[in-house]
Amino acid sequence: MKALFFSPNLGGYEFTKKQAIEWGLGYSFCDEEAEEQDISNLSYIDTVQGDIDVYYCYGTDTYLFAQS
Repeated sequence: MKALFFSPNLGGYEFTKKQAIEWGLGYSFCDEEAEEQDISNLSYIDTVQGDIDVYYCYGTDTYLFAQS
């Protein structure tokens, strides 16, 4: 999937879905610049802060955040 992803990502071995969503709700993404990337093996989790999508990448066991 090609999208604008933010650099913060969370290890699935350290965070649950619920914790990743809560982290995304509290993080200030306006301080980050999103970078276009093409990442496969993604599963959509939720949208936080109105325009930030949370994905789980089962290929790397990480939670990723992208602009909606």
